[in-house]
Amino acid sequence: MKYRKKPIVVEAFRMGIDPRPDWFQSEVAKNRIITDLTDDEINDGNPWNHKKTCCIIKTLEGEMRGDYGDYIIQGVQGEIYPCKPDIFEATYEAAERAKEGKTMTKLDKQQNSYLEAKLQNNYRKIVELEQKNEDLRALLDKANQALACFVELRGMPASELKSAHNGICVFLNATKMLDALKAGAEKDG
Repeated sequence: MKYRKKPIVVEAFRMGIDPRPDWFQSEVAKNRIITDLTDDEINDGNPWNHKKTCCIIKTLEGEMRGDYGDYIIQGVQGEIYPCKPDIFEATYEAAERAKEGKTMTKLDKQQNSYLEAKLQNNYRKIVELEQKNEDLRALLDKANQALACFVELRGMPASELKSAHNGICVFLNATKMLDALKAGAEKDG
C-alpha cells in the first residue's frame, strides 16, 4: 500500500543562514539544543551567517546534528529536528500566505510587520516630499508674479510708482488681516 504525507505546515529555518526563531532559542535556553558558533562570520550584513556553525539537538531518538545550511524544523507536536537541504526541498514547499487561506509562520508575520512598517514610513516620507514640492511651486509662482510686477513697474514714472506702492501696502495689510482671521477661524474649530 502507498501513503502520502498529509499537508501540514511546519516552521523551519536554515542553520547559520536565517535568523533563529524564538522556538529554537527557547530550546537553547533550556539546554535541549547545544549550538557551536565559530568566529568566521560572513560579512554580508546577516549576523546569523557563519559557515562553521552547527547545533546538537537532543531528541527522543538521541542526539541529532544540524550543520550549516541544514533546515531546522519544528514539527506539528513541537518536536525539533534537522533536515538536509535536498531532502527538505524535496519534501516541503513554502506555505501559502494567510490572505490565500493558509497559515503564516511566526517568522513570516515578523517579516510582514517589518515590511509594513517600512512601507508606511516610506509612504509618509513621500507625502512630506510632495507637500514640500507643492510649497516650492507656490513660492516659485509668487516669485514669478513679483518679477512680472517689477518689470512692469520699471517703466512707470515716479508719481505712478508712489501710487502703486501705496496700493501694494494696503493690499498686503488686508491680506495679513484676512490670514489672521482665517487662522483664528481654523483654531476655533
